[in-house]
Amino acid sequence: MTSAVIAVLLVAPQPRAALGSELLALAAVSGMALFILDRRAGHATDPGAARFVERYSPRLIPAAVASLVGGVVSAWPFLVEVTSQSG
Repeated sequence: MTSAVIAVLLVAPQPRAALGSELLALAAVSGMALFILDRRAGHATDPGAARFVERYSPRLIPAAVASLVGGVVSAWPFLVEVTSQSG
């Protein structure tokens, strides 16, 4: 959701100082929300299952990259077909 809000902020016409302050505020709010959610999940205090899952599960970054690449590869034929028919 944070990425979508950043995209909306970037396309809105505004001075650079306003954009910078909005991005800093968004980063602070997002960071605080993630901190609170992490504390509520009990990752810092529960040495049992949460530590096991964090240690042996695949990390989020490879999964995110794979999903982005898969989305681009899946969308490419659609984009090529749309542009070839419109020209």
